[in-house]
Amino acid sequence: MAENIARVFADAIAPDPTRPLLTWYDDASGERTELSGATLANWVAKTANLLVDGAAVGPDDTAAVLLP
Repeated sequence: MAENIARVFADAIAPDPTRPLLTWYDDASGERTELSGATLANWVAKTANLLVDGAAVGPDDTAAVLLP
């Protein structure tokens, strides 16, 4: 599964890594934040490094995000 997600992401940013790939809207304030494919890839790499180096997460470990 990880290879499929990585491939879909790589294919999505290949044509133009600077194009907005993820957009977040705050309906209450009207704010909008966009992340390009290149920026999102950078944050994915930083998060992966944090999990591996900072939390010692390994290939068979499970990580979760608790959202409000």
